[in-house]
Amino acid sequence: MSPTVLILLFLFFYRPPYNSELLKGVLPLDENQDTVGPMAKYLEDVALSYSIMSNQPNLYSNVYSCPYDPRALRVRVITNFMSPFKVPALDYVIEEPIKPLIAESLIKLRMSGVQIEEITINEDDLRNFASLLDRMQTDYNPCYQACLPQAYNRYLGDKQRFESDAPIKNFKEFFESPLLNSFWKVSIGQAGFDVNRLNDAMFLSAACSQSCQNYQTSLNNFNNFVNSRILDDSVDALFLPSLTIVPIIQNELNKTYGPPQAFTLL
Repeated sequence: MSPTVLILLFLFFYRPPYNSELLKGVLPLDENQDTVGPMAKYLEDVALSYSIMSNQPNLYSNVYSCPYDPRALRVRVITNFMSPFKVPALDYVIEEPIKPLIAESLIKLRMSGVQIEEITINEDDLRNFASLLDRMQTDYNPCYQACLPQAYNRYLGDKQRFESDAPIKNFKEFFESPLLNSFWKVSIGQAGFDVNRLNDAMFLSAACSQSCQNYQTSLNNFNNFVNSRILDDSVDALFLPSLTIVPIIQNELNKTYGPPQAFTLL
């Protein structure tokens, strides 16, 4: 099992690698990042669910039959991200209700025997990290918007999924229908598309490839920085808060049911 597990409000989530067989039949949003995984109250149920979803019947028994010593695990903590900070291109906020939960997670890891290694990024590296992250996020939207029509055409044009009487046969028809709200229509328009060519395969392929060149470059630059300045082979995992701001839905739940007892972030 991958360590990509989030524990939120006593629920475990597992995010498998993208581009897996589990995406068959799933309406695409981003073919380079889309993924589907299980969610359950107990981690054991997550492992069992994923073994069934991925058709790996031995996965569940292998995960729980192999003993492991948590003392052999090394987890790196970037102390900069344990408290708010502000640098050009990044205003990192941790809301007060989240701070003790992050601390609690680290305490639990230490009590289980996991080796915790704390490092602090210097100011120059922190600025570079923020700048590269901002550039990657800025370059992502044009790439995502440019590739979406092509992904939908593949999905809607799949004859094994839809018969000849399908109400919508391509992205152009979807774009012109009331099913797509104004936000997406404006976004597609901002990407510079000729609406009349939204089902032109060669045009869409070229647009997707061209629009993603900058994103791929910025993604590589960010990954290279992280691998050279933050991560190395001496650690098994990196501890970073998955959530630093209380979601709006949490505030709504508090109004109705009162605040939760606790929840843990990993």
